[in-house]
Amino acid sequence: MGENKIKKVAFVISSLASGGSERVMSELASYAAGKNIEVYLILLSYNVCEYDLDDRVKVIPLCDKVSKYGRLVSPWKRFSILREELKALKPDIIMSFLYTVNLYSILAGKFADVPVVISERNDPKRSPRSKPKRLARRLVYPFADGYIFQTDEVKGYFSKKIQDRSWVIPNPVKGNLPHADRTNVTKDIYAIGRLEEQKNYPMMISAFKTVWMKHPDYKLHIFGRGFGSGALQNLKEITAGYGLETSVVFEGIVNDVHERIKSGTMYVLSSDFEGMPNALMEAMAMGLPCISTDCPAGGPRELINDQENGLLVPVGDAEAMAEAMEKIISDKAFADRIGEKAKAVRENYSLERMGRKYLECLERLL
Repeated sequence: MGENKIKKVAFVISSLASGGSERVMSELASYAAGKNIEVYLILLSYNVCEYDLDDRVKVIPLCDKVSKYGRLVSPWKRFSILREELKALKPDIIMSFLYTVNLYSILAGKFADVPVVISERNDPKRSPRSKPKRLARRLVYPFADGYIFQTDEVKGYFSKKIQDRSWVIPNPVKGNLPHADRTNVTKDIYAIGRLEEQKNYPMMISAFKTVWMKHPDYKLHIFGRGFGSGALQNLKEITAGYGLETSVVFEGIVNDVHERIKSGTMYVLSSDFEGMPNALMEAMAMGLPCISTDCPAGGPRELINDQENGLLVPVGDAEAMAEAMEKIISDKAFADRIGEKAKAVRENYSLERMGRKYLECLERLL
């Protein structure tokens, strides 16, 4: 890129709590600030920031204005507050992540006379689930000025009118990741992600039970927290039912997760659907042997060439996942080989490459 056409940009998201979309937006905002762009990061719902930001990024928490006594105010009030904030900032363009925030950003941007680019971050066939929300998306999304999707499969879900104004850009992989230690491999299997139905941890635990019966010295470690009522307790009950109380460890959220997993035997993703799974990208970039379900909306399939740089298994197939785990445990040469090839993700999806693509798309709209 030459001289920046964009002088001021507003990124909009619900919060910067731990999550894949939040991590990507924090890195894109910092990247843009490093390119001498005036960057505002608007937190629409919760004043939470669990990621490091460039000091030049100006964070604007609208939380106090859009909530009262701990409850979110009416949708109209939230829209009005965001619209007035955008009118005051007068950014050249808005970049919005996540379904609900996208709706607010599109409408507020139109009334503030600021172009809006939105990004769908999950499988649109499965999220959101409610019919009213899906109707709202169908009615409001066409009014955005541009769209960024993570995979071609997600792009193909939407109308031709939307596709004609869209780009496909995968997530940037997190920088400064450690390299996997394949000389001192421990008997640990790792998974990272929110404790929610989408991740299908019951299937993963079932697959691990099959492996554990042959290799009782192995452990499965799951990093992440549950936001739904009883999510963790439900998984613990499933684990206890298999007699795996000491072999499946729920680690919660930790700050040094990549250091913790770098000597593990493998990384496993069991999701029923995903966008572009950040944790899988990071594990591959580190050089860990990885297994993933071949889930919609195509993210794992774009990252993994089966048997070459990782393993893909059918969605919901505990038997196939157990077989893949067994292959990595029993064939270290194979595991080392696919882990080594997976490292290409580090360069292919670097922040510099993906960040540049994001800014180029925003500039085209101007």
